Amino acid sequence: MIEDDVGSFDIRARRHFGAYLKQFTANEGVQHHAKNRQGMTLKPFWRVSISCNDEPESLMILPPIDESLSDKVIIFQAKKKPMPMPTQTDEERAAFQTKLRTELPAYLGYLLKMEIPEKLRSPRYGVETYHNPEVLKAMNEIAPEFQLLELIDQHFNESNKPWRGKSSELEAELTGQDSNVCSQARKLLHAPNACGWYLTRLEVKASHRVKSSMNNGTKRYTILFP
Repeated sequence: MIEDDVGSFDIRARRHFGAYLKQFTANEGVQHHAKNRQGMTLKPFWRVSISCNDEPESLMILPPIDESLSDKVIIFQAKKKPMPMPTQTDEERAAFQTKLRTELPAYLGYLLKMEIPEKLRSPRYGVETYHNPEVLKAMNEIAPEFQLLELIDQHFNESNKPWRGKSSELEAELTGQDSNVCSQARKLLHAPNACGWYLTRLEVKASHRVKSSMNNGTKRYTILFP
């Protein structure tokens, strides 16, 4: 369980965290090797729970939700509701905890007997994934591909003419000495072909702004401006 931990603004650290979440979800066997003991493979039943606020700084604890991770995480939005019992004093909070514990057997019985509706079933993980639209929108706003789109808009500064070309050409223009977003673009596009990755994601997430086509085996992008 991870609660209100300090997130990293470094995209490499966030992607590294995402890789570990994939291991928790998709890997059935886990290598366990205690000190001075022979290693063994275990099959734990585990889940990762992450709780955080929905401000951009707090959401930075979460990895970018790309195609390889989207089916492995469920994103809920929790909202404050009135407590069903008074919980102002120590005695009232203790009574509330006792009431919760007495209700758990019935709740577990309900879950064990519940049939998953056909439309919510998934052949891989049992149930379909769910991403709350509001939280996903907030996460997209801090995703590196949308940071790239913001830099593009700043660089071209209210252009009404679409930009067309290869991702390498766009990267060269954004990171060039004459670019007004040079330093931010170089930091964002530190990895080889990062510009192409982000444009491909934008083609899915912001299809009204980014499109692509193949020409003689070369992928070229068209960027539309608001």
